Amino acid sequence: MMRPRDVVHFTFEGGEADPQYERRADADLWALTAKRMRDVRLTNGGGFTRRPGTARVYDLTGTGRGFEFVSRAGTKRLLIFRDGVVKVFTTAEALDATVTATAITAAYLQTMQIAQFDDTIIVASRGFHPQQLVWTEATLSFAAAANFAFDTQSDDSKGWPYYRFRDTRGETITPSAVSGAGITLQASADVFNAAHVGVRFQLLGREVEVTAFTDANTVTATVKQELYPTRKLTIGSSQGFAVGQIVQDSVGDIEMEVVSIVDGTHIEVILMDTFTDPTTTDNKLLGPNGSTALTAVAAAGAIGGTVQWKEQLISAYRGYPGGVLAHKDRLIFCDFPAAPELHAMSIVGFYDDFDTGTGLDDEAIVDGPGDAKGKRVRFCVSAEQLITLTEAGSYYVGEGPNTPLTPGDIEFLQIGPEPAGDCNPVKTAEGVIFSEKNADRLMVLNATGQLRRAWGATELSSVSSEILISPTRLLLVDGSDLGPERYIFAVNNDGTLCVIHYRRDSELTGATLWSLTDADIVDVFAFNNSVYAVVSWGGSYWLERFDNDRLLDHSKTFSNVSPATPTSASFVSKSNVALVWRKTVSSEARRADLGELYTTTAGGVFTGAPTASRDYEAGWRFEPEVVPWPPIDPITGPSEHQRIARASIDMLRSGSFYAMDQLFSPYRAADDVTEPPPLRTGWRERKYSGRKRDFDFTLSQVEAAPLTVRTITLKVR
Repeated sequence: MMRPRDVVHFTFEGGEADPQYERRADADLWALTAKRMRDVRLTNGGGFTRRPGTARVYDLTGTGRGFEFVSRAGTKRLLIFRDGVVKVFTTAEALDATVTATAITAAYLQTMQIAQFDDTIIVASRGFHPQQLVWTEATLSFAAAANFAFDTQSDDSKGWPYYRFRDTRGETITPSAVSGAGITLQASADVFNAAHVGVRFQLLGREVEVTAFTDANTVTATVKQELYPTRKLTIGSSQGFAVGQIVQDSVGDIEMEVVSIVDGTHIEVILMDTFTDPTTTDNKLLGPNGSTALTAVAAAGAIGGTVQWKEQLISAYRGYPGGVLAHKDRLIFCDFPAAPELHAMSIVGFYDDFDTGTGLDDEAIVDGPGDAKGKRVRFCVSAEQLITLTEAGSYYVGEGPNTPLTPGDIEFLQIGPEPAGDCNPVKTAEGVIFSEKNADRLMVLNATGQLRRAWGATELSSVSSEILISPTRLLLVDGSDLGPERYIFAVNNDGTLCVIHYRRDSELTGATLWSLTDADIVDVFAFNNSVYAVVSWGGSYWLERFDNDRLLDHSKTFSNVSPATPTSASFVSKSNVALVWRKTVSSEARRADLGELYTTTAGGVFTGAPTASRDYEAGWRFEPEVVPWPPIDPITGPSEHQRIARASIDMLRSGSFYAMDQLFSPYRAADDVTEPPPLRTGWRERKYSGRKRDFDFTLSQVEAAPLTVRTITLKVR
């Protein structure tokens, strides 16, 4: 006969682990994890508690995406983006306004990215032109969503980001005039598209706007900034000069682009950055292959074509950025369809101006990782340094007190090769957490303290991959009205929620799985220190709040007065609805599930429910379940004849629960059973019989009641 031994689960901090760990009784990890942990949340003390129920807040009638807005003056609003509108809620969960957002349709809600710069919200998606919602503190309101307004200067130039796309490199554009409307732009190859109408081009930094499309080589345009003139230079010798070269004079350092080699002593150039002709006294023309005397300047016979041109990086033709971020007083757009590795960063302090100018420290930047050409930037994160997550891996920009983010100093340094997926990352005190593409795991980027390799990548959720299922949304909750714990909420693509307990003082994270009966979680977000979700109940979408005071899901509270039968307009023609009786007894808030599931009438009457005067919570049950690993001797391994002789469960302010399908009731002999049961703290014990190799000890709840477990001790024979 085997000698009795106690298997003590002092902590469940490792959460539910994958089945591969079941036989590892010799490993430390085995003692910290469980076979199954469903609808419970891990606590800082090492035990677990029943997960919060959900309270109904608002019937959305369609899917939505949540975002917390806090104005510069401190006003808070919850924004729920829906199909073509934005629902705005106050901190009291009252609907404050419905704002029109025509471009933001349901198809893009879950993939769009949202950033806030001052009192402006910017929304980006490859599916539409970037949108902005502007808050006015004086009226406590948002204006209707509109296309993001790039800065307009006094000369009518725009603060668009401009770029020369790789498919047009080497081609020239020749204008028919340097000013006016109705000029012609002639390209040396197929450059233009009908979708270019309304798009601006820069010729040597000067802007023209396309007004009509003729063919792939020709469009009509209006000059917004007078174009630089073409000049015919008389020089000592044109030998060594070539079309497309950038040259300059030795006296004024005036840069010019060579557009034609006329003959042995004449070339034609376009002036750059100036309308002032170079002087002809003691001046030389300097080129890449030498220099020659510059003796005369005259007007050219025709306007030259230039290779120094760019077009709008953002347009209906080139596509719209899928990502947006506010970082250190710059607004960053990224994930451009035609140049997916690029980041467009605004001028410092001006989120609407992307003029790269002459590359001064505070001017805009258009750049990306050189080794990630053609790879999408999935997300950017504003940490102490700029973190960018791409299909080619993760990168950081080496910013610091002595190396600010400037056009001259920007360099993308790779952290690791793991590609980022479609799920948004979250920023923590230690670094950045993101979902790896095509892998059910989370990666964490941590600062290393080293100079050259300042960031490192490690796996965060290695033991719980089976309950982390292609996550679509991440949320970091670092203390909330749920408790002081820090959690990562991961919305799985099957509508469940993987909740990861992430402690600063532990190298181990613990995950549990939450699921709502007959419902799918679409989005999860924080607002005003609470955790909210968009939930689909059979295609009916609701805004709901996770609430420790609720024992049921999709719940409402109401009062009933005898002799009426409990009735709620929120529950019409429903089945399997639970009722929890709520009452304060001797200053203790008590709750008791009536033990029945009810069907309601078309008028919301709970058929057969008690007619007593009571406060009720009505909703749908969920059933927490925790199964520790089957007790295995670390030396002898599994036994054919083992049994759990006794279970001792240390509870904290808990109600009824089941262990091995046997009910533990909180009532004692002296209690008034007509009142809701008291909450009990301390040890609850039960003896068992029967033997088998894998003895699964299951702790669960059917009826709703508070439940917190600190320790489980199993005596194994």
